Amino acid sequence: MTGLAFPAYLFGFFLILIPLILHRMKRKPTPRPYPSFFFLKKTILRKQRRNNLRKYLILLFRCLAFLCLAWAFAYPFVSDTALTPKDATILVLDSSFSTTASRKQMRSALKSALTNVSPEHPMLIASATGQIQWSGDFSSDRNALESWAMNRINSCQTSSFPALLAMADSRFRNIQTERKRLLIITDRQALPWEGIARLEKLRNTTTIRIEGSETGKKIPNVAVVRAGIAGNYTHAGQALLLNTEVRNFNDKPESVSLTVELDKQILLKKNIVIPANSAFREELPLKNPIPIFRPIPGKVRITAENNAVVIDDTRFFAANPVLPPTVYLTSRPGENSREFIRTALTSRGDPLDSLASNLRDLTPDTASEAVKSDVIIVKNPNVVKNMESILDQQLESGGTAVILWRNSEQMRRLLKHFGFQIRKSVLPGTRRLELIDFEHRLFRDYLRLNAGSWFDILFFNIPQLVPPQNARVIAAFSDRAPAVIETVRGNGHLFVLAVPPDPNYTNWQTFANFLPFWRELVFQANRKSVIQTEFTADGSHHPLPEEITNLETGTTADGKTFRLDTPGNFASGKYIYSVNPPVQESDPTPLPAEFDPSSLLASQTDLQAGNREKTEQDKTLRAVAGKHSSWRIFLLIALLCFLAELGLANRTVPG
Repeated sequence: MTGLAFPAYLFGFFLILIPLILHRMKRKPTPRPYPSFFFLKKTILRKQRRNNLRKYLILLFRCLAFLCLAWAFAYPFVSDTALTPKDATILVLDSSFSTTASRKQMRSALKSALTNVSPEHPMLIASATGQIQWSGDFSSDRNALESWAMNRINSCQTSSFPALLAMADSRFRNIQTERKRLLIITDRQALPWEGIARLEKLRNTTTIRIEGSETGKKIPNVAVVRAGIAGNYTHAGQALLLNTEVRNFNDKPESVSLTVELDKQILLKKNIVIPANSAFREELPLKNPIPIFRPIPGKVRITAENNAVVIDDTRFFAANPVLPPTVYLTSRPGENSREFIRTALTSRGDPLDSLASNLRDLTPDTASEAVKSDVIIVKNPNVVKNMESILDQQLESGGTAVILWRNSEQMRRLLKHFGFQIRKSVLPGTRRLELIDFEHRLFRDYLRLNAGSWFDILFFNIPQLVPPQNARVIAAFSDRAPAVIETVRGNGHLFVLAVPPDPNYTNWQTFANFLPFWRELVFQANRKSVIQTEFTADGSHHPLPEEITNLETGTTADGKTFRLDTPGNFASGKYIYSVNPPVQESDPTPLPAEFDPSSLLASQTDLQAGNREKTEQDKTLRAVAGKHSSWRIFLLIALLCFLAELGLANRTVPG
């Protein structure tokens, strides 16, 4: 609908009388009968005809300018709501995960609230999820409001009301009406109301009402709230530990049947009894039946008798095996350093047990394979020819190279190739580490344990290296001589250690931090350790089972992607998958029946104490602030008319 915010300015239309009166009052000059002007009479008549046309155009532009000025000041606007509606409603739609159980009641309440929408009764809708969404501005378009709300009536997120109610109260300030109603459609879960006591009183809201499910009715629920593989790395066939937690939100003990599946194979079935309002937590051992390296989808599923909400009875997890990195060593057989490194990388009791098969010697016969490896550890650069070329290719492809200092001409040539200089080959005396960058990924975890042991290690016969400008010194000796250096080369990383793990250079190999350092370095260099969290539902990849719940008929979506690290609702065929909803949303504790939402409204005393009287014009300006108006266009037309009138007036010959 269209309207005028300040119709009193339309009296400005009478300003067009001014140019009309002046035009009529203008007297024509009376020619005097001088003989000398007799021959100019015809020329003057021709100019006067041209001037008469311009005078009428000037009169037209003057009248249009005054009309447009008056219309612009009247502030014309276009909106689908009235300027002063009888009442306005903000509908807060609780779109959290918990509302799934009461979806029918939510939709019924929504349609009932939309029946009275009209220009005299506009409405604005807000969706309460992890991110607050608004339908736009106050509107009377019922179909558009219903379509917007239906697309957001349910999500996998957690809702919160305090900030949203404060925002809604602020939005009421932009509409001019005496009755401002706040309607909250919710399942009455207590969770969204946390922190509501700290909310300032709503000063612009007239009434507030809650609709949705029945007041104070607690929905029985038992839910799987946690499922995940213990540890960061797994490999094919490795025994797994599954961290599982099942919560009973009911007021009496519940008998629960628990099933664990991995790649659609049932690995474990267990019956448990969970006390009232308590939880079952356990590390469940699983035998991994998958002998090959690939990400494996799994799920934990429960069944319980007294359980009205079944959508959170399944929680998905992923076992992400990591291929052991391929490591090449250049040490010669029989050298102590080779045995120390091999022992560190192949010790028992760790996911790298299978690394022994991928730990190889770099020889002239394996050089072509080494350039594709994850890690190359170099102590003897003269094992193969063109060591510089091999490392360049391996680093360019994204691998990691580790160079261990050895006082030889081949080592100096190799380090010089990568921009290192050797100021002194041997520094006298015994050194200890003085500086370690514990922010670096290789040393970060030691701060959680015991970082002091690093400063007790002894080093002898160390060199004084000068790294290139782009290098990072992550450990240094007592005289600030670099001990461990990292530099980026191509797409890979090059580490240079100023001492090899050899008794002639250090006693480092006798310390407890020796083994985890080398294993962490190798893991950081593993290019294949990409954790996959996506699985498709159409069977072309690793299918997820379809026994979650049949909420409603959805559109076919073959190949729909499921992300196990991001909660979400996904449609596939006639099923909707709800993947790992927020844990707190499974708590069905209801809002107390005695809760009175009107207590959130400011009292009349508070309103009078803080009231700031506004003029009627101020109220009208706030009301039309968000509406579409063309006053700027009419003001521009008025300006153009004045300019046109001025230009024509200067070209008109007097007389």
